[in-house]
Amino acid sequence: MKVAIICDGQSDYEVIKAIIEAVCKPEEIEFLEWSRVNLHDKTVEYLKNVQKANTSTREELYQKYKKNVQQFLSAEYNSQKRDFEEDDTWTCADLIIVNTDSELLLTDKDFYFNETRSYNLPTLFNEGIELFYRQQVIKGHSLTSTPLVVSFVPYPSIEIVVAAAMENYQEKYRTYKANPDLKNLVWDTDNIPEAVNNGWFKTAIQEYLVAENFNQIYQHIPEIRTLLHTICFLTQKPLPTR
Repeated sequence: MKVAIICDGQSDYEVIKAIIEAVCKPEEIEFLEWSRVNLHDKTVEYLKNVQKANTSTREELYQKYKKNVQQFLSAEYNSQKRDFEEDDTWTCADLIIVNTDSELLLTDKDFYFNETRSYNLPTLFNEGIELFYRQQVIKGHSLTSTPLVVSFVPYPSIEIVVAAAMENYQEKYRTYKANPDLKNLVWDTDNIPEAVNNGWFKTAIQEYLVAENFNQIYQHIPEIRTLLHTICFLTQKPLPTR
């Protein structure tokens, strides 16, 4: 199974990759090179404008953002395909994960399901994925040559996933700003390069992002549930319990 991860930065890539590696055997998966294409700037622009938009303008912003998701997916699909060996291709057993940090605070995890509070990001991502599939069909691609696409938009950032795996996780972490609060909580610094150089980043990932902690993450982080189900389904493996 080939896996492509579209995300904001290297730390996001490493966290998502670690989650997959905790369930899959190395020989079962091929991680494609991290793409420098990301949705961060488009997401920031969308959130800035939608919060002050009227009803008609908001609908225009919805349509534009969905199109952005579709365009980024198409760019990743085509870019990776160009790098494949001559006899290799995408298949329906492969996976593209499209991820961006929302930078939005949800003081209650169930606010994720409230479209007003979450600014429709989960819905727009899924509709953008449907537009991507539609485009693939129009171009003549079949099911067998089109990978599964799953979105993952954490609130406020990827660090909330690592925090949720901690033994002393508290709901108040949902009120922490992505930077510097959550970064300091999980990496002991708000400087990712420093955390990488000092080994804190790798240590936190190895300690917290293990399969035994995934049920706890699943309980506290609704935005990652579909991704966790997808990984378990594709590998046909149940999660271990503590």
